Amino acid sequence: MKAKISLLNTVQNQEIARKIKQANQAANNTLDISFEKDLSKIFLKEISYLFLTSLGFLMTWL
Repeated sequence: MKAKISLLNTVQNQEIARKIKQANQAANNTLDISFEKDLSKIFLKEISYLFLTSLGFLMTWL
């Protein structure tokens, strides 16, 4: 299953996004990272559900 999330662009959330990216890359999963035009939010799409369940995120299914 794949998921998408958005995070406020804070230093703490940048670290979370980096960990999600690294975990997906290690598992050869695709991941799309983008930002709100004003850089206020981080958007992560095509994230493997398995990497998010342990992080406790609320998710919208693709």
